[in-house]
Amino acid sequence: MAFLLCLGLLLADLVTPFVGAASPKSWSSMPNRCAAGSNCVVPAEEHWLLDWSPPELASLTIRGKLEWDRGIDDLQLTAGYVLVEGKGTLEIGTESQPMSNLATINLTDAQASPHPTLGSRFLAGQDKAQILMHGRPLGTWTLLARDVAQGESEMELKEDPRALSWRIGDVIGIATTNRGRTQPYKIVDLGPAGSKTVKIDPPAAADYWGGWRPIHHASGRSSSPIKCRLYVN
Repeated sequence: MAFLLCLGLLLADLVTPFVGAASPKSWSSMPNRCAAGSNCVVPAEEHWLLDWSPPELASLTIRGKLEWDRGIDDLQLTAGYVLVEGKGTLEIGTESQPMSNLATINLTDAQASPHPTLGSRFLAGQDKAQILMHGRPLGTWTLLARDVAQGESEMELKEDPRALSWRIGDVIGIATTNRGRTQPYKIVDLGPAGSKTVKIDPPAAADYWGGWRPIHHASGRSSSPIKCRLYVN
């Protein structure tokens, strides 16, 4: 019984979350806390809210908690590296409150010197740290409902892009029908509500097959063709 009790205490210690101030400090209200090019530290027991895009840092070490503001779009954190250590927490959305806006972490070569064990340009956690990232629920792929010709800017999908949580500004790729590299396209418009169309930029760089297509194949046993339909994307 004593052994089980000790084991229970050990496990509880391993998963102890960050404990600190209930209300986070707004980082934008203390812009001089971490100057450009500095080695910035979120101290243990402190809870910061990332509600602005701070200047480029040499490094950011999180020993307390850094929470990304879910209500602001296109915030950017730029640093040579980001290290979460001790019982620190980096939170970019939670399972119950996912991040629905664009959040970007840029890792540069700005650090004065590499970390002694982890090197350069990394996002990492060590010790009992937590890195929590939960984005919006997203359908990551679908099929083309019809062919898309080279030069076309509108394509029809098999599913409603809104039901997939696709948005204007998202970047998608279209699988090539022939050999070649998949090119990224930006969604610049969604069709009317209830439609399944999106507009892309740049226009399609090649022809893409979509929808049902009859395939004729001569059987080895007879000269009669076999007709089938293939849904291609």
